Amino acid sequence: IEEMGDDAVKMQIKNKMGKRFQELVLIMGRRSGKSFLTVAIALYELYRLLSMKHPQKKLKLPDFQEIHILNVAKNEQQAKDSIFTPMKNSAVASPFFQRYIGVDNALEMKFLTEKDITENERRKEKGLTPLDGTIILMCGSSSATGLVGKTCWAIMIDELAAMAGDSPNSGIDKKLYNELKPSLATFGREGKIICLSNPKGPFGQLYHLYTNRLEDNSTLVLKLPTWVINANIDPKFIEDERKKDPIEFNMQYGAEFGTNSENPFLTPEDVELAFNSSSRITRLEEREMNTEYYCHVDPANRSDYYTLVVCHSEMGHDQYNKPTKRFFIDHIQFWAPTQMRQQVNFEIVENYIIQLHMKFRFKQISFDQWHSAETITKLQSMGLPCVLRVFNKEYKDKIYNNLLDVFRNHQIEFYQMSAGVAMDKNNKEFHIQEIPEAKDQFTFLQKKWRNGRQIIEALKGYKDDICDATAAAIYECG
Repeated sequence: IEEMGDDAVKMQIKNKMGKRFQELVLIMGRRSGKSFLTVAIALYELYRLLSMKHPQKKLKLPDFQEIHILNVAKNEQQAKDSIFTPMKNSAVASPFFQRYIGVDNALEMKFLTEKDITENERRKEKGLTPLDGTIILMCGSSSATGLVGKTCWAIMIDELAAMAGDSPNSGIDKKLYNELKPSLATFGREGKIICLSNPKGPFGQLYHLYTNRLEDNSTLVLKLPTWVINANIDPKFIEDERKKDPIEFNMQYGAEFGTNSENPFLTPEDVELAFNSSSRITRLEEREMNTEYYCHVDPANRSDYYTLVVCHSEMGHDQYNKPTKRFFIDHIQFWAPTQMRQQVNFEIVENYIIQLHMKFRFKQISFDQWHSAETITKLQSMGLPCVLRVFNKEYKDKIYNNLLDVFRNHQIEFYQMSAGVAMDKNNKEFHIQEIPEAKDQFTFLQKKWRNGRQIIEALKGYKDDICDATAAAIYECG
């Protein structure tokens, strides 16, 4: 206990010694043996049920009602590879379990109780269809709606923190937990739910369980660094990982929830590919035939850039020759305030948009709602296809989740050579170098956590106006 490091968790363990729990929350570092532990727990619960000989009678259920031991992971393949297949292999190799194995399917393995075996002998004599087995080991993914409503003796949710993926605000992990837990109600305090995961940031259902269940007598919370639970881990490996990135190490191996600070939104490799593998060298200044262009405009406050991004999409093929849509960033322009606490001259921007529309004939020009109402009204009166987009959390989550997929799947290209110009405070023209600025903004775009929710914004000292405009333009184009 003393090696856990978390005083609140240690105090909770000491206070709950000798008590029985319905819920077990295991917050564990990577390579700590979570999968092995899940398999062991599942097989023990299976052993308990089969040892009852007629568990339905003992648990006051109708004869031959199916009882499930359910394992859930982020996706079906993970559930099969990490937990379910080792669980089946262990059962097949066990002298105890061998005689009870009934039907073995891709996502479930059925076991016959002593009562089932006796019943099948009777059915065989009568020429009736035999039972496959009423105790069922079953696995599935966090999106498998068919898992809800089963009669469950035990539920193991593996990698709970990872279920929300890159959308921690989506609530997928909380929804799954809340939908599955009632499946235990038939067995009262005998039903068990075990959540195993290495932590992410301070958000989501795992973090909620950690912060809200320490004083709940029905729940035991453990936080176990990798080196505490896995005695075979190489100390040199642990030390090397610590030196690479101490903050990430504390989360991945130390079982500590991430801080409220920063975490890159994109990998350096994804940014490099988007900016350095483009087929277009120069900025596009007018439309090409048979192409629809979308423009997004991000107005500025007194310190940010007033930014405009133009893009189009084309159908192509990915590395596996499957059809996929690719997005091309054709034109970037931004204007900075020429003096502190002064806004960009809106008339300059409006005239630029009007001239650009004459060249591109945009399918749509979308605007962030910030200081844009008058501009939209003016441009709409001139026949420009302007629409307002409210940059609330819901919209920003959508456009950035979409942008992440586009970058990861290498579906985005930026032109290579900057061409934008603007006027300084002395009315002298200068080159804005929009491509290096865009690359910097995407490189230093961060995932941050505030009040238990993820936000996407620039690292301190950088801007994210081009990122916002690009994300919105691609979302509207797609």
